Amino acid sequence: MSKTNFRVQIPTNAEQMLNLAERVYSKHMALGEESPLNSMVSNTWEQNGVKIAECLAFHRQAEDAGC
Repeated sequence: MSKTNFRVQIPTNAEQMLNLAERVYSKHMALGEESPLNSMVSNTWEQNGVKIAECLAFHRQAEDAGC
C-alpha cells in the first residue's frame, strides 16, 4: 500500500493565512470527534478557532483604514 503525502502551501499574506485558518477550523468543526486536530493538547482549536473570525474582521478593518 502506498503512502499518500499531502502538502498545504502556507500563505505569507495575513488575510490569506486567516482565510486558510478559517477553512481548517470549519473542516475541524464538520468532522467533530473524528477530527485529527482533537489530539492537540495545548493551543487547541476549540480555544483559538473561535478567534479567527474576529481576527479577520480586525484585519479587514485595518485594511480599510489604510494601515
